[in-house]
Amino acid sequence: MDKEKILAMSRVENEKKDPFELEVANEANSLASTFMAAVTIVLFFTNVFARGNYDYGIWSILGIWLATKYGYTGLRMKKKKQVIRGIVWGILFLTSFTVGMIKLIRG
Repeated sequence: MDKEKILAMSRVENEKKDPFELEVANEANSLASTFMAAVTIVLFFTNVFARGNYDYGIWSILGIWLATKYGYTGLRMKKKKQVIRGIVWGILFLTSFTVGMIKLIRG
């Protein structure tokens, strides 16, 4: 295959991938994750102080979101730090989900 064919195929493949749009989407994703974490913390501690109840379900939601985000990104881009973040959030998810399910079943 010659150089021109490869370049033509690359242009067609990347035609709908605007770098600016990809960067904005990435920033929006990071911002959404930050706000989701902040709201989770506020809800958790409000529930603890107002009712004395520990709701682990909200930590499960945050944990699975961030475990998936960091884990997938890290594996696809071969970034060790991202994979480690994904594992840490995955552990948080598994712990909070397990504790939450046990509390839910026991009543």
